[in-house]
Amino acid sequence: MEHTGNNKNNTLPQISEDTIKSIIQHESAKLSIEAQRIGLAQQKQKSDAELSKIAIEANKEIQKNKPKETRYNVITYALVTFAFLIILMFGFKYCLDHGHKDFLIDIIKYTGYLVTTLGGYYLGRKSRKEPNLENVEQF
Repeated sequence: MEHTGNNKNNTLPQISEDTIKSIIQHESAKLSIEAQRIGLAQQKQKSDAELSKIAIEANKEIQKNKPKETRYNVITYALVTFAFLIILMFGFKYCLDHGHKDFLIDIIKYTGYLVTTLGGYYLGRKSRKEPNLENVEQF
């Protein structure tokens, strides 16, 4: 049986050789760009790994010197506190020697109030807990 009619479904469009060459060139350009992108990604991974190694070594050095630095900080705080207490004691002695006993009692009383108030505020904020939403019943 012979088909004499126009059969559009079985015929393929004709593509010129120039079009095929341009498609191949375009695809090869896309592939070269993708290869460059992959190469840059690999370089970035290598540099990130080197940077991480440097950071780890620096952190090791910091951790090694940390006890020494902590000791120096504790000594500094102790010296400042000791100096403050010595100055405070000389102030108290001056007040007692020159008859300012009532003034000294007021300073001690108001300082006690201040320390008690601030200590209670600090401990209250420190002990405040976030509500546990897992134990709350859903209605």
